[in-house]
Amino acid sequence: MKYLVMSVLTDESRKKLLNIASKVPIRLLDYLYCHHVTLAYGIEDVSAYIEGDISVWKADKIIWDSKCECLPLTLVGGDPYCEKKFPHVTISTDVETKPQYSAELIESEHHTGYRFDAVELTGCVKIIELEE
Repeated sequence: MKYLVMSVLTDESRKKLLNIASKVPIRLLDYLYCHHVTLAYGIEDVSAYIEGDISVWKADKIIWDSKCECLPLTLVGGDPYCEKKFPHVTISTDVETKPQYSAELIESEHHTGYRFDAVELTGCVKIIELEE
């Protein structure tokens, strides 16, 4: 069995994120996400995670290109292990772009960014069994 492990943002954190996005010169694209931070994908051993654990993330910039908008994050509280090199929340994507593109966007030098006063976003660890 393989699993997806994520830190699902609280409603309050989603509202904060959308409030920040509304003040930035971006246009929300076709698919709006603003839902979670992927901690691990396709793993078989989830013993490093406890469902319901709280995590706190710091955000201080939004980045985007013509296909995607996302929020790079830094873990500042809680203890969920994140196997992802670039923890983030995907804000939105165009019709042809999958949310996983956010990690590529963060790593690339071909994006626009906007810095803002740091905010904290809170999430709760959720483990989902993936369909084979």
